[in-house]
Amino acid sequence: SSSAASDVYKRQGVSLGIDKTDKGLFIGPINLDQFANKKDETTAKNQTASDWLFGLQTLNFQDLTFDVNFPPYKQQLTIQKASLKDLYQWQQQTKTSIELSGLLNSAAFSIASTAKVFPEKKTSTLALKLNNFALESITAPIIPELSARISTDLAVEIDLQGLTGSISHQGSIGLKAVSWKDKQQQLQLKAFDWQGKGQIALDSAQPNAIAVEGKLTLQELALHKLEKKLLAFSSFNWQGPLQTTFEKGQIQQLSIADDFSITGLDLDLDSTKASVKKLTSSANKSPVKLIFEQQALKLSLIHI
Repeated sequence: SSSAASDVYKRQGVSLGIDKTDKGLFIGPINLDQFANKKDETTAKNQTASDWLFGLQTLNFQDLTFDVNFPPYKQQLTIQKASLKDLYQWQQQTKTSIELSGLLNSAAFSIASTAKVFPEKKTSTLALKLNNFALESITAPIIPELSARISTDLAVEIDLQGLTGSISHQGSIGLKAVSWKDKQQQLQLKAFDWQGKGQIALDSAQPNAIAVEGKLTLQELALHKLEKKLLAFSSFNWQGPLQTTFEKGQIQQLSIADDFSITGLDLDLDSTKASVKKLTSSANKSPVKLIFEQQALKLSLIHI
């Protein structure tokens, strides 16, 4: 086999638009629809596997702007800095690094990742930071009922061979001004905050076990059905570990720390009504265990 390596490539100051109009899909002045049905049969017949291997030492970009216009939705991605380093097909154990920072619809973000791209057993780490991003700016076309602001500061590790292995995370996820409105139900949540870590073990894409440990906080939730308030509370806090095991894709056992507090609870269901100023429960490290057997549920340990 032969190899071809590029040492350093730099590009700075590019603005590119993607527009969908009545005349077709355009990237800049180029109408992509004109290429949709064209085929080069000669190339297809003569196509053979290449002996060349590709390598790239460094690729840098600065000040790139992408405008996506699919009426009535518009997106803008600004890449202030981007770099790709050490990508070599002939050095499969070399870690490739990617760094990216910029703005997505005016919300600041940064991504830093290292990964072994080519081996069958793939390992990678990803650091993701996102600040006050309007979730509805990308979900509106498919989930028009949802709106929220999301911020993240996460470190993610992926260790997979095929679809078997583990995915873990550590850090924080925050949602603010969460709203869901459809014809039947309305939900409002002032804030959702998660601080902690977790891991999911996979076997052929099926979960074997899920474990998380950290602190969850919810503030000012209200759930209505039509005009009737079903559930509301001022705050909810939970802290501790949670572990779940699976058998053939079904939950086998759930173990959750019984350490929570809730204030300003109002509950109004058809058969249950309650109003609680404050409710707390703390069982130190003794969890509640739920064991599922043939769709029946056994409660093995409760602390209240």
